[in-house]
Amino acid sequence: MNEDSSAQALSTKGVTLSFSGYALYLVALGCFLDVLSTFFPWSETDGQHWFLPFSVSLPLGWHTQFMSESLPLLAISVATRVAAFVGLAGIVLWGRFQKGVFPSALLVFSTVLSFFSFGVFSQLGWSLYFGSYLALSGGLVKVVGIILENLEVQIVAKEEETSVGS
Repeated sequence: MNEDSSAQALSTKGVTLSFSGYALYLVALGCFLDVLSTFFPWSETDGQHWFLPFSVSLPLGWHTQFMSESLPLLAISVATRVAAFVGLAGIVLWGRFQKGVFPSALLVFSTVLSFFSFGVFSQLGWSLYFGSYLALSGGLVKVVGIILENLEVQIVAKEEETSVGS
């Protein structure tokens, strides 16, 4: 007795997408935005552009004023600069030690400092202007970069294979 039986098997083929090569560029961009925020006013009232203490104003024709050196403003000024420096150090260490815990911690700490700067400043009652939004943008771009650095997407395609047995 000859029986023809047909068996179907599924084969899977997968493609893995990794964003790790480009994600650190986003973190570097976030650090650059942190540095850039120190060159722009953080508040604007009545035509006066207010800069953080120890900032350098760009000669763009603004009516430049520097905020008084109170403890929260000094903390914001220092935190913004430290966020940029720590973020860049994290990028260098990430390239050297490939996915270690310490470089990741530095990148997260840099992001937290960016959000800290924006959050504390927004609670002080000053109006928000370019510099504060640049610090917020720097934090957001760093978050996206950190997420993409640790994200892998796997696309799986299933194909049906038909085999005929005798």
